Amino acid sequence: MQLKTKFDREAIVEATFAIAREEGFASITTRSVAKHLLCLVAPIFVNSSKK
Repeated sequence: MQLKTKFDREAIVEATFAIAREEGFASITTRSVAKHLLCLVAPIFVNSSKK
């Protein structure tokens, strides 16, 4: 069984800023953030909608 990668909202924000620094704001997509975090897009949506 594969281990699940756990990350929080802060990790998503940090990944987003890293992408912006490296490639520019136009490159920020859910897929690019997921790729940076080595996960699928669904966890991005789930974690970003939590308050």
